[in-house]
Amino acid sequence: MHDLRNLFGVVASARHMLDDKPSGERRALLLDAIEDAAVRGGKLTTAMLARRGSDRHASCLDLNTHLRDLEPLMSARAGRDVAIHFESCRSALPVKLDTAGLDAAVLELVANACSALPTSGDILVRTRRVGSRVWLMVADNGNGMSGDELRRALAPTEHPSAHGTGLGRVRHFAGNAHGSLRMRSRKARGTLAVLNLPLVLKLTGGEAAATPPRGGTTSPRRSDMKSDSQLQHDVIAELEWEPSIDHADIGVAVTDGVVTLSGFVKSFPEKMAAEKAVRRVSGVKAIAEEIAVRLASDPKTADHEIAKRIVDLFAWNVSIPDDKIAVKVEHGRVTLTGEVDWHYQSDEARKAASKVHGVTSVCNLIDLRKLPTAGNVKELIVAAFKRNADLDAASVTVFADGGKVTLGGKVRAWNERQIAERAAWAAPGVTMVEDYITVL
Repeated sequence: MHDLRNLFGVVASARHMLDDKPSGERRALLLDAIEDAAVRGGKLTTAMLARRGSDRHASCLDLNTHLRDLEPLMSARAGRDVAIHFESCRSALPVKLDTAGLDAAVLELVANACSALPTSGDILVRTRRVGSRVWLMVADNGNGMSGDELRRALAPTEHPSAHGTGLGRVRHFAGNAHGSLRMRSRKARGTLAVLNLPLVLKLTGGEAAATPPRGGTTSPRRSDMKSDSQLQHDVIAELEWEPSIDHADIGVAVTDGVVTLSGFVKSFPEKMAAEKAVRRVSGVKAIAEEIAVRLASDPKTADHEIAKRIVDLFAWNVSIPDDKIAVKVEHGRVTLTGEVDWHYQSDEARKAASKVHGVTSVCNLIDLRKLPTAGNVKELIVAAFKRNADLDAASVTVFADGGKVTLGGKVRAWNERQIAERAAWAAPGVTMVEDYITVL
């Protein structure tokens, strides 16, 4: 009922703003928000009546695109005196979520932020990729909450309160999605809510291929479809076969070709090796990687020592411009920032940092400097495809828009997909590559 209340709030707010007799695009946006709220309300009601678990309604989507579509509803829910600012990260964010639950959670966070504003203010909705996770952040510059108020807000309850109505339900949604809800608030300084959700890594089929980039595709030979139990057996066998992995503490679950890895390993390189091993198995459509790194019981390496080792590695590696990259280490978690000219430099820095003892995760936030883009980027990439003996160039499509390149089509193996990605990144001026290639 909480979620329906928020959709009703969208309709009421939009109807109230129509009293100002807006014209043109503003009026159309408000009417669209009312219609969209009605459609989403219908879907939510159907899901409630069906009384099924959220996992049964999960579908693959790009979080940035979904939130842009939801932006009119967020603005209508906020009202005329509150400004919604949406900032998306530059890369695609493939996730597998219950869309009705996601919409309800985002609108609840927006409603919570609005209740914290005295009369008017700003709400920032932002996405950020952090390793194999995505952060969906909603921040306001309102009254804020004390620690006790925040704990009460997060408690599961159906009763309205001054702050955080329904936040317990948002936390429940995050838990069902194998994620978490974190909040930070200070009196008179505002509140930040962060939904920490898993990415569907290396998405190669299903819903992601339903909207391929322009240009059409060809269809190479399809392999026989495996059942989920067969695929799970093959993945476990591959993990057992890989000598660099201790598979005993790794769990494998498969749903509709999407492999979820859980459990823990003793080092970050071992975690990366497990993901790489799963990619070698035919029939894998996507990987949701939730493995934690638990270091051995020997004395832990101090953060400053880890940082020093990474900096030294960067200085010794001629492929890494060490003077352009900053390193931050906190409890073994490494964050890389800075700006480089080429993608391979950023990727080389990530690989080097991940191999240092004591590292539990690497968050690569290195930006690419905008270089002059060749006018024939697409032709250059296609030519590189044709020169490569290991890639069927006719099976991959390319769409270039300035420094952004979108790849589509269907290939027979993971290595072909990786070859296409590397070729696209090698083109001068490319700052983003979105890969929608399907592995058959």
